[in-house]
Amino acid sequence: AGMTSCYIEQLEKLEVKANLVTPIINEGKLFGLLVAHQCSGPRVWQQYEIRWLTQIATQVGFALDNAKLLASSTDLQQQADSGDRWTQALQECIQYLRGYDRQSDILKMSVEEARRVLNCDRVVVYSLNRDYYGEVIAESVAPGWRRAIGMTINDPCFETRYMEKYQNGRVKALDNIYEAGMTSCYLEQLEKLEVKANLVTPLIVENKIFGLLVAHHCSQPHQWQPPEIDFLSQLATQVGLALERAELIAKREQLEKQNETETRWTQFFTQAVRHIRQSLQQKDILNISVEEVRRALRCDRVVVYSLNQDRYGEVIAESVALGWTRAKGKIINDPCFEARYLEKYRDGRVRALENIYKSGMTSCYLEQLEKLEVKANLVTPIINEGQLFGLLVAHQCSAPREWQQYEIRWVTQIATQVGFALDNAKLLRELEQSSLTAAQSSERQQQQKEVVDRQVSEIVVNSTSSSQTLSQEALQQSETVIDVLHQCQEMSDAVRSQVVDIQQIKRQEQQDTLKIQRLQETLNLTVGNIAAIQDSVNDAETKIRQLSQSSPQLLEIANLIQDLGKHIAQQSMNLTIALSKTESISQDSVIELTNTVLSSMQQLYEASAQINPLLLTIETSTRDAVTALDSSRLKLTSGTDALKDVQQKLNQIPIANINRSLLVDKIARSAENQIQVSASVRQSVQEVGNKANHISQHSLAIAESFHRLSALLQQL
Repeated sequence: AGMTSCYIEQLEKLEVKANLVTPIINEGKLFGLLVAHQCSGPRVWQQYEIRWLTQIATQVGFALDNAKLLASSTDLQQQADSGDRWTQALQECIQYLRGYDRQSDILKMSVEEARRVLNCDRVVVYSLNRDYYGEVIAESVAPGWRRAIGMTINDPCFETRYMEKYQNGRVKALDNIYEAGMTSCYLEQLEKLEVKANLVTPLIVENKIFGLLVAHHCSQPHQWQPPEIDFLSQLATQVGLALERAELIAKREQLEKQNETETRWTQFFTQAVRHIRQSLQQKDILNISVEEVRRALRCDRVVVYSLNQDRYGEVIAESVALGWTRAKGKIINDPCFEARYLEKYRDGRVRALENIYKSGMTSCYLEQLEKLEVKANLVTPIINEGQLFGLLVAHQCSAPREWQQYEIRWVTQIATQVGFALDNAKLLRELEQSSLTAAQSSERQQQQKEVVDRQVSEIVVNSTSSSQTLSQEALQQSETVIDVLHQCQEMSDAVRSQVVDIQQIKRQEQQDTLKIQRLQETLNLTVGNIAAIQDSVNDAETKIRQLSQSSPQLLEIANLIQDLGKHIAQQSMNLTIALSKTESISQDSVIELTNTVLSSMQQLYEASAQINPLLLTIETSTRDAVTALDSSRLKLTSGTDALKDVQQKLNQIPIANINRSLLVDKIARSAENQIQVSASVRQSVQEVGNKANHISQHSLAIAESFHRLSALLQQL
């Protein structure tokens, strides 16, 4: 506060943290200070606290004045018996004042008692307004004199000349108005009331001049005595105190009434909001709103205007008292509405018209209201989702009406709650629609899931069946390939045995050639035949050698087919196991196994395709060899007759020829067996090819099933 250190030290000794200081004025001098201390902590003094303490200090000053006056009165009473009457009269007046709490009663009692005690012709109270006119608001007048109640005394010079003086407690006693030097206008006013002498004392209420307490003598001038002046002055002081007390009581009653009103309207608001929020349908919300507002305001009609883009207001909800025109469904057309009011109402404008004929409305809108018998209306906006939904309007049709602030505030709050309720209703509708859509979507998804489940089950069953078939055919193919390999092995052994027998025949022929060289002349024909046989045998040997060369390749291919068959069987088993675990195996794994089976089947097909050319070569070579051997055998048979002549000379040759013939027969039988085996091998290879085609078809079917399964999984 910027206090001096010594003063702060004094306050610290008293533990003061905040203080409020007001002066006590006694007889125009500073008597002392009335001080309030806050020691527990700093304090923000409120304006009403400061004003109240100032008033108390003023009253203390007045009380001291009164005390002094009373003391003086006591002294005078001791000095003269006449003083007793004035003191007793003042005390009686004070007792009377304490029995009244209303301003009008206090003023009425004051003028009555003052006229009785002073025994004058009239006592009035002038109430001063801001234009410095004094209006007579209370009067006590003797019979026969003109009444002054309600009259206005105009004195433009009053403020400049007397206001401050009366504010400071000035008392003016005029024994004769015509000798007082009054202004002519004021003198004329007093003459109208037949005043000859007057005594004027100020009425101070809350440190402000409330008015003047004036005593009149009308019959003749009157010399005012000091006891009279003191009495009226003291009475004016007591009247001022009584008026302050009455004003405090009135304020308290007003506050209590206001609290009661606020409580009652709060209850109205709570009940109305509860009823409004009981329904979540727009129509019900609006109907309940107008009913609750009309019930609370006790007006003649409450409507809701819904504004459209053409600036027309249609009444979509209404509550109306009996006997008044119904407005629901009517359209109020005001082309100037959007330009003049739309933006204002969107920003929360509230309009209360006490009398529509004094509101400056457009004639077209005024005509619309006249059709509905409206005299006063209260218009509040309904804001929904940040936009102006419409107007909540209360109508008074019986007469103009002064709308109270609490009524305006309450209707505004209700309109706000209606907007919130409409927001909630829309949100609920959207939520219900979303829930319905979600339920329908869930049902569709459930149906789609069931369809997909059936499709997946069918695919799995078909894939399992195809896989089992593929596995069985692969096993059968493997067995067939093994049989082919065995047959090929037998052919290889037979060819190898033929090669050994032919080599043995060749050695015998070499020996016979040495023995027959000495018989060349006799065996020219035989030799020629034998040479031809030798050529045929050589050709057969060449063919057999070619077959011998093809046998390892055929064996290698047969081994490859056997390995591929085993590999396909293994992969088929893996695929069958994987399909039985469809729920846990990934799509990529299934596709990889399928691709592996398809690759192995392709290799098996290619290997099987290589067998056919080899078998054709073997068959052709064997057939040529058999033909050559048959031709040689025929030639040997035809040459047998020619050799009979030298049979004796070739005793050792027949044995060799017999052995050779046996070997040749063995070779021929072996060749025939090879032809049969070759045919069987060819048939087996053909079966292997057919099996490979079947396996390829089943593999493609399984792959297609997996592609469909993949598409369904992606849909899920």
